[in-house]
Amino acid sequence: EVLAWIRHSPEMTLNRNRIGLSFALLLGIAVLVVPWQESLHAPALARYAKQTSLFPAESGRLELLSLAENQAVVQGEPLFRIHSPSLQLQLQQARRELEINRRLFETQQLTTRTLASTPVTAQRLSESMSRLRGLEQQAGKLAVAADFDGTLVRRAPGLHNGQHVSSQTRLADLVATDSIEVEAYFREDQVARTRQAGGEAVFYPRDPDQAAMRLQLVDIEDWDTRRLQQPALASIYGGDIPVTRDEDGSLIPEQAIFRATFRPLQAAGQSLPRRLLGTVHLDGERTSLLARLWTHIVMVFRRESGF
Repeated sequence: EVLAWIRHSPEMTLNRNRIGLSFALLLGIAVLVVPWQESLHAPALARYAKQTSLFPAESGRLELLSLAENQAVVQGEPLFRIHSPSLQLQLQQARRELEINRRLFETQQLTTRTLASTPVTAQRLSESMSRLRGLEQQAGKLAVAADFDGTLVRRAPGLHNGQHVSSQTRLADLVATDSIEVEAYFREDQVARTRQAGGEAVFYPRDPDQAAMRLQLVDIEDWDTRRLQQPALASIYGGDIPVTRDEDGSLIPEQAIFRATFRPLQAAGQSLPRRLLGTVHLDGERTSLLARLWTHIVMVFRRESGF
């Protein structure tokens, strides 16, 4: 019909309808082929890549050292100490037993009449020494020390000297404040434009008390995420990624999403909660709708074919 319209165009006279149709046709072609810039955004989560929670190795009475919230500490520095009366009693008994077996062994070495019992006594002496070493190693773990250079944050409320704590009591968290990492999940049709965007982005937290962060793209995975490892981003927990549960309880995204990792452009020393939800925004490269459609077809073919 278009060819016939072109052939007969010299015979046609322009009127309002034909002018409108021509304008709409040109506008449609422009929408398809003209490159448009679109702001890309993806649900994201900011966290410290290097963080750990501090727990006592044994139950006992807490002895607080003079450490304040947000205080910088170095690797190996004692942070808390636990006093365990039961462990101290076991140590006393083990030392007494070792001393008795040592004296008995030395006495038998000097007496011919009891020389035949020496191997048995030697075995008991060895067992006593092993038991004492084990208990001393256990006692050495009563001091809760820093695993790495970092900052002590999120101390458990209400901790005080003499408080009884168990091995399940979280005392505080230790974080490396320069290890902030932002994990974002882009839709399949956004991946190519994310890679072409130059890598700079901005993270906007949900929490208005937290500042936005300028980011640099570090990596975006080549294959889609089959199981979401961050429940806070899942729709069933109030997140923005639609998911369903499989028979094992894993969180399965309803559409293909790709994990991207960002780092702050500047060394960040700000304090974050354990996990901070938000959105990553970046300006995509100018591209036409036809180019996006072609990219989407290629990615679907690649994913389905396993290439």
